[in-house]
Amino acid sequence: MSMKRVRKTGPGGRGSNTEGGLTPFGQALPSLPNWQEAVGDKPDAPARAWSLSVSFARDELIEHPKFGRGIIVMVQGTKIQVLFQEGTKMLGHAG
Repeated sequence: MSMKRVRKTGPGGRGSNTEGGLTPFGQALPSLPNWQEAVGDKPDAPARAWSLSVSFARDELIEHPKFGRGIIVMVQGTKIQVLFQEGTKMLGHAG
């Protein structure tokens, strides 16, 4: 006998978080900017190369060798959440 499991999404469930939802730890997610407006419309804006040995700050533009240009939307200790054109990624930094 098999049982079908239903996957919950959204606040309180498992799955992708949406804007304004909650993290698995109950913290509110930051409101994410639109990538095109925040990054894509500023092709000549200076961006720092990403490296684990460098500290970054919120709203800073970075250039990642794999993901391309992004903007830092959250800094938490030695981790940063970066909005890239294809979505957000958690990366490490020197903190």
